[in-house]
Amino acid sequence: MSKKARSLKSLPECGDVFSVSLGNWGFTACRVVAVKAKPVTVLVVGSEYLDANPPSLDDQKVYDIPILTHHSFDSEPLAFWTPMTIIPGFEKIGNVKPAEGEDQLAPGSMAQWEYILYQRIMQAQWDGVPRPDAASEIDIIEAIEQAYQKRQKPLTPAGIIKKFRSLDPLDQPKAALVADILKALVRDLGNAKDTGIEPVKIVTDCITTLNRLDAEEECIDTVERDWLIEFFQKIGKKYKIDDVYELVEEQREW
Repeated sequence: MSKKARSLKSLPECGDVFSVSLGNWGFTACRVVAVKAKPVTVLVVGSEYLDANPPSLDDQKVYDIPILTHHSFDSEPLAFWTPMTIIPGFEKIGNVKPAEGEDQLAPGSMAQWEYILYQRIMQAQWDGVPRPDAASEIDIIEAIEQAYQKRQKPLTPAGIIKKFRSLDPLDQPKAALVADILKALVRDLGNAKDTGIEPVKIVTDCITTLNRLDAEEECIDTVERDWLIEFFQKIGKKYKIDDVYELVEEQREW
C-alpha cells in the first residue's frame, strides 16, 4: 500500500506517463497532469488504452481520458488528486506535456493510485468489453461493487466523529483527539452567534489545529483525510459557510 508523500520529491513529476498493469485485464495507462505543493498532491488522469500489451507513448489512446458512466457516475472524467506515493504495477514510460486545460480536471476528487485499476475495470465491464478471463475477474468486480454500494450510505458530521472514535487506538492512537477537535468545532459553530466569532475563523482555526496534530503525529492518512474533507463539506453546508472546500484545500497540510 502506498504511503502519503511528505514532499514533492517522493511524487511523480508533471507529464509523467505510466503503464499500469491490470492483471488478467492486461494494461492501461495513466498520466500526471498537474502538481501542487500545498498540500503535496498530484493530479492523475486515466487512459482509454486497454490492451494485452503495455502501452507506448505514440498510441493516441494513452492520452484519451475515459469518461465514467457506470452506476451513479454522470459522464465524469477518470481523474483524481492523490497525495500518495506511486505503487507497484505502475511503470513510468516517459514524460509528455499535458494538454491545455487538463490541470483543471477533478477539482474536488481525492483517491489512491488503485482508483485507476478499479474504475478502468468497472467501466470496461459496464461498457461490455470482453474480459480475458471472466471466471478469475468476477470476484474482483463483485468486491468492487460491494465496496461501491457500501460507500453510498451518507455520513453525517456526527457519524464521521463516531468513525474516528471507533478506530483502533493501537493503529491510530490520536483518532480520539481528532474526534474531540471536530466535536469542539461543531460546538463552536453552534455558539458562533453568541460569541460573535466568524464561522470561517472557527473552521480555519480547526484546520490549523489538525495540521499541527498531523505534523507531530502523522495521524491523518488517506481514509482519515477523506472523512475530514467530507466532514468539512457537510459542516459548511449546514452552517452556510461559502466555499468551504476551497478554504480547506488552501489551509490543510494533510
